[in-house]
Amino acid sequence: MHDATPAPTPVLPPPPVICVSGERVALGPWDRAHLPSYTRWMNDFSITANLDPYARPRTAEELTATLDHVLHTPEQIWFAVIERSSQRCIGYTGLTDIAWPHRTAEFAITIGEADCRGRGYGTETTRLVCDYGFSTLGLSNILLRVYAYNAAAIGAYTRAGFREFGRRRASRLHQGQQWDTVYMEQVAPATPPATLATAAPVTAPTQTAASGQTPVPDAAASAQLMGTSYGVHGFVMRNPEDENVSR
Repeated sequence: MHDATPAPTPVLPPPPVICVSGERVALGPWDRAHLPSYTRWMNDFSITANLDPYARPRTAEELTATLDHVLHTPEQIWFAVIERSSQRCIGYTGLTDIAWPHRTAEFAITIGEADCRGRGYGTETTRLVCDYGFSTLGLSNILLRVYAYNAAAIGAYTRAGFREFGRRRASRLHQGQQWDTVYMEQVAPATPPATLATAAPVTAPTQTAASGQTPVPDAAASAQLMGTSYGVHGFVMRNPEDENVSR
């Protein structure tokens, strides 16, 4: 009687790289490894119908080109949103249009996995990114734009510390109706957030880029990723030279 051949040991994928860890979500580098998920999300019209510029099919080649074009943009920093319990990437988030001399930026987030929405992940992610922006990058003001029909997102942003400061009236057509674009902001606290308070703030660009390019801040150099437009679930990453994208 022959011994049974032992079953092969399954090869587990390596754990994700984590930059910032929260209670239930963490932030890691957003890179080409996430393109399959990103392509799937950007072809889910329940997500992209609420993003700029509009819902349309997007190929992996197009999204790869977009990624390659904006990988080294110093005014943008992007993270993958990682669900800690499963270690899977469930979305992406970041700061864009960073004005280093003025210490301002815009926030954006997309939770791409449907089963991870409505569970508080967006609120926690928003807090982590803003804490990072204030305590590590030394930002003084972070704003965001969201459409008025997105009550869930407005609630999450409010719980995370954002406050409405203005609206652009009747500026978004959605399901046959014109809606306002809501502008919200968060100002740096007098005391840096405890979660990231030990990191030294970045107040000015210090790393020289190639001739003719904008200098790159040291703290941002390793995390520069993509451009963005904003919407209900957050943003659609874009190539700034795309003629179809309006800001």
